Amino acid sequence: MLKKEFIQNFLETSLSKANKTSLNFVVALSGGPDSVALAYLLSEIRANKNNNDWNICLAHLNHSLRDSESDYDELFCYELAEKLSLEIFSKKIDVYAYMKKHKISMESAARECRYSFLFDICRKKNASLLLAHHQYDLIETLIMNIDRGCGILGMSSIPEINIVDDIVVLRPLLQVSKDDLFDYLKYCDGKYVVDKSNNNNLITRNRYRNIIIPELVKIRDFNFIDCSVRMTNCAKSLWIITVKLMAKVRSKYIISEKDDTIVLSRNSFNDFNKSINREFLRYIVNVFFSKIAKKKFLANYSELTSVHVDNILKFIKDAKSGKTLSCLPGNIVFRCEYDVVVIEQRKMIDCCYAMVSVNSVHDFPVMYGNYLLSVEVLTNKIEVIDCDLTLEFFDKTKLNFPLSFDKIKDGDRFSPIGMNGSMLISDFFTNNKVSQKERKQAFKLVDANENILWLVPHRISSKALVDEKTMEILKLQVTVVNS
Repeated sequence: MLKKEFIQNFLETSLSKANKTSLNFVVALSGGPDSVALAYLLSEIRANKNNNDWNICLAHLNHSLRDSESDYDELFCYELAEKLSLEIFSKKIDVYAYMKKHKISMESAARECRYSFLFDICRKKNASLLLAHHQYDLIETLIMNIDRGCGILGMSSIPEINIVDDIVVLRPLLQVSKDDLFDYLKYCDGKYVVDKSNNNNLITRNRYRNIIIPELVKIRDFNFIDCSVRMTNCAKSLWIITVKLMAKVRSKYIISEKDDTIVLSRNSFNDFNKSINREFLRYIVNVFFSKIAKKKFLANYSELTSVHVDNILKFIKDAKSGKTLSCLPGNIVFRCEYDVVVIEQRKMIDCCYAMVSVNSVHDFPVMYGNYLLSVEVLTNKIEVIDCDLTLEFFDKTKLNFPLSFDKIKDGDRFSPIGMNGSMLISDFFTNNKVSQKERKQAFKLVDANENILWLVPHRISSKALVDEKTMEILKLQVTVVNS
């Protein structure tokens, strides 16, 4: 059974560590079982005669993504607040419109809208934010990060406490099992709503949650849960040690550092072994993005994968002056200038040409300029007919994520389907009599190794093609959206 004393102690201790004295809390309430259980729990703790100084309110954002279901969830949250005698704040927002306006993925748009709303309430109430992530969320994130090729930070999974834009964010249920939460809801006779989209296993996180992790639990019994939690705790401790070590050696790597750039010595990477170089890159990119994203909840950044790190190390070693390496999380770019490498964020000169990266199928749909890019994963064999230039099919298992959509640069080459070898995109345009207007509207789909997979909307490359051995097909559709 869930121990209320443990949760109360965690909250009070965490606030003390963050030098916060007020016991004001905003509970992010979706209406699902996790956040409802947290609301009941906080209400019960506050009802204790010794906790009259606890001020708790609920906050619900209606994303308008599931039509009447979204409106029902909002109504349910109001009814719960009335039942628990708690103040509630709610807001309805068109996330799809926000996505089109800011030209980001649906997941990023929903996340930015949600945390902007929650942070506004926290500032208004001078409160800390409570999120209902639990033990299963911790393990899901761990397995997904490992699958992407993460480092120590990724293995630490979700933090129990972090501070964003001077707001303390706490996750008091991270050590609580999902079964304990449901047992507690039964004890409280607590009702909750069910988001049907959580059953869609085409969404990456759902596939881990509903298929992969239950199978791992069957194989390892409960040892899998316990071992995974211990691994995240060990990784958190190891990351603290790593940060301290990196703080000692960073002066060897860094020549200069500003809010929007970090300049590294290329020669310094010869002074340390490869393991230290790899962890330093993960560390310094995390530090850099934290600086440029002070006002955001790191919505557009995830830790460097092993593929990213390998590409950066190769770039630092071999790149000629003037070359850049993009296709990195958070629109971060490495730029080579003789004996130094500059880390900076890609300049958003024209929103139509701002590179957009996606780490998984779950990041779609996404906007690139005035184009809406959406995907569908197909498991049934289909006949791929090359007739619609705005629609292409890829072998999902051959795609090396993260994928990026970007403008075409001088000297770009690709291997168009039906041709042996590669050719300049400029030559392809000339040979196929593509007009100047169409050339300016074209862009490219690039994989993690900077291979061009699709010259949109003209021709796909010979990489990641569907064949008789294909098990999963990624259907990628491009639609023009009026701004």
